[in-house]
Amino acid sequence: FAVLAWNTVLPDRRDCLILGLLPVRTRTVFLAKVAAIATSLGVAIVALNIFTGLSFPFLALSGGGLMAALQSFAGYWLAMAAAGIFVCCGMLALQGVAAQLLPYRLFLRISSFLQLAAFFVLLAAYFLKPPGAVPWLPSSWFFFLQQQLSGPLRGEVAIAVHPLAARALWS
Repeated sequence: FAVLAWNTVLPDRRDCLILGLLPVRTRTVFLAKVAAIATSLGVAIVALNIFTGLSFPFLALSGGGLMAALQSFAGYWLAMAAAGIFVCCGMLALQGVAAQLLPYRLFLRISSFLQLAAFFVLLAAYFLKPPGAVPWLPSSWFFFLQQQLSGPLRGEVAIAVHPLAARALWS
């Protein structure tokens, strides 16, 4: 979502020319933009996870009862929301840094290449995980956060999960 909404996040000259004439405070325009991005991100997260998010807790229902299913349901949705917010904020930060460091015309030229590169880097990091890179990938952090929130883990799994889940919470 963040890669697809890349061009609409920061106001461009046309937005400034149109909205500059209206008697609307800059803060109101900014909050409206944030609300629109948050709503769109929420819809994207729910749309991408609706089937898994509603069927996954039933797997926990067979093993631990209704409370385990509710905990698994809450853990799944909290981890997915946190992961979506993390990726969206990361893309917004990349775009903001590029907008600050590059001149406006160069930013407009390079922006589409950055958008395409960010899309393929996200796809490659998700599907082509190198063997030793699991502790460094955000998808692993949020998977382990979901595992931690879904119920108590025991043994060696709990020892491995805790630091990566903490990294997801910190992120």
